[in-house]
Amino acid sequence: MPQLTIFGDSIVHGGIDNEFGGWATRLRLYFMNNGLGDHVFVLGIGGNTSRDIVNRFDYEIEARLSRTDMIMFAVGINDLGGVTPVDEQEFRRNIKTLGRKAASKGKKVLFLGLTPTTRDQKVHQHYNDQIAELCQ
Repeated sequence: MPQLTIFGDSIVHGGIDNEFGGWATRLRLYFMNNGLGDHVFVLGIGGNTSRDIVNRFDYEIEARLSRTDMIMFAVGINDLGGVTPVDEQEFRRNIKTLGRKAASKGKKVLFLGLTPTTRDQKVHQHYNDQIAELCQ
């Protein structure tokens, strides 16, 4: 049975989805309804940037490591223009750090691209390209 730990921001948290609690919670409900278990840990915090996730990754993953097969990251949208934006250079460092730290745990690692928004699509695509390049 898959066991996922998902790090991210408000899009992972699903705070404005008052029916099902966002995509990550919907994924957990799908697993549960199909006999796949309930181990989808939704660790989204509204406003989080890649910097915030780097800062909380170690202690958050240790608490769930024995029940995690895959570590997922859905991060970056707040790096582009949140309360404390993260420049591209730091974003690249943070993605590398998260990938390295997650891989060192011996688990599968997955980075999702940025959720489409009404923000500048060229910049948005550029950050998605950065994630894809770093994952290579």
